[in-house]
Amino acid sequence: MGEAERGITIKLASKDTKNGKIPVSIFVKTVNSIQKTMYALGTVRLKGEPASPGRKPSIIEKECELFLLKAEPGSLLAQLALPDKEPDLAVGVPSFGECVLQDFEKILNSFSEKNQRFLRV
Repeated sequence: MGEAERGITIKLASKDTKNGKIPVSIFVKTVNSIQKTMYALGTVRLKGEPASPGRKPSIIEKECELFLLKAEPGSLLAQLALPDKEPDLAVGVPSFGECVLQDFEKILNSFSEKNQRFLRV
């Protein structure tokens, strides 16, 4: 998996965008929601209940934490990425964090495509 596949790019464009600016509160809420979703997906991947109270296992915090790489002006284009991948013997095998990010992207795509395979309304 390449470095580009270890992150996501989000574009915030809404009625709240004013003259190419977006309120910090909207940005923080959006990024916080994405991070919480990544943690919940990591919990599910470890066969846990996403709504269970308590501390997250350290592998979830370590592998699924997102970092802000860059933010561009306009409607706000931000790049978020997983932590740097640690070298291992399994070259080409996605890490836990990469698997969770792939799950996250599948869910986002299913929302945008209204794919009933993932969504049960």
